[in-house]
Formats: sequence, C-alpha cells, structure tokens
Amino acid sequence: MAYRILFIDEEKDAIDAFKDYIDDYKNDIDIEVKDFYPKGNLDEMIDILIKENPDAIVTDYNLNEKKTEIKHNISYDGVELAEAFMKIRSGFPVFITTSYDDTAIKESEDVNIVYVKPSSEEDNASRAKFIDRVIQQILHYRSRITEAEEKLKQLIEKSSTVELDEQEERELIKLDRFLEGAIDKQFAMPDELKTMSNSRRLISLIEKVDNLLGKFEK
Repeated sequence: MAYRILFIDEEKDAIDAFKDYIDDYKNDIDIEVKDFYPKGNLDEMIDILIKENPDAIVTDYNLNEKKTEIKHNISYDGVELAEAFMKIRSGFPVFITTSYDDTAIKESEDVNIVYVKPSSEEDNASRAKFIDRVIQQILHYRSRITEAEEKLKQLIEKSSTVELDEQEERELIKLDRFLEGAIDKQFAMPDELKTMSNSRRLISLIEKVDNLLGKFEK
C-alpha cells in the first residue's frame, strides 16, 4: 500500500531533512513525499493541496521565517493552513511540525496535530513515533470514508422502500457532506436542498467514492 505525503516548508534544508528522515524510516513501505514552498496567499495554497490530493499533509508552523528559496511574504502560518484545509476535509491527516511547539500548541485548536520537527538523527523510537502516527491517521481517514460510504448506501437502499425518519435524514446529510469533502467537493450543496429526491445525486457520489477507494488500494 502506497502513502503520499505533501510536505510544506519555506526552507530547502528543512525539506531535504524531512525527505532524508522518511528515507531512513520507510524500508519496504512505499512512501512518496512531494514538497512545496508555501504560496503567499492562503487560498492559493489550499487550491494546490486540493489539486494534489495527498494522503496526508505535513506543514511547518512558521512559514514566513527563513525563506531561503522564496522572496514573497507568507500571510499565514501552519496552524492557519491546517485549520483552513480541515474545514474542507473534516478529520483529514494534517500535521504541523515546529521548533516552537509551545506557540503552535497554543494557537492550534487540536494540540494532537503539532509535533517537534522530526530528524533523521533521532533514535528509532522517536522516528517511529511521528511517521507511524501519520500512517495511522491515513488509515483511519480511509476507514472513515469506507464506513461512511457503506452507511450511505444502506440509507439510500432503505429510502427506496420506506420513508426515512428525521434522524436518518440528518445522518444521510451528514454522510453526504463528509463524502463530498473526501472527493474534493470544496463547496457542498446546501443542506436544505439535500432531500430524498436527490437520491440519484447521492448514488453518483457513492460511485465517485468507490473510485477514490480504488485508488487507495493500488
């Protein structure tokens, strides 16, 4: 099983160090790292993340510090980038690495996504702690997609024979919204328009999710 990680940092040495760290760890595990320097505008950076469609994102906290290869100003930090992306994809594996962990933790709504920058010079136990967490979160997110798809299928099948109750319709809307985010639907249909008359659209959504899960298994 392959894992595709997108790494964002403003410093070339930090990018090279992270790639070395992954190379030292992965052994027989297929891990691809694609790196990007941060764009000046947050929306532009989010668009790139959506287009690249990685399995996980690892971003530096202070993106406007050394800038060895870029000259433009960065108007956001790693916490703002992570939180903006997770508004589109709830629960997506995003990790913030930093040398200033106290500051990043205070600013992040989720302290569990903030890590001190990993290094290939660390001992094996420390190395495994970070990258294993990344892989675990990738697998957890994929599992959420699979479970949401199965539940949505069950609700659609049930709706073809009996009318869903209010709680089931709310669950259907919730699942639909989550799966839309998982397949890069940045702007979901308003909830009030997601009635049972939209079952054809939901079935189409399931087909797209099937294709997404097929990519995971390659």
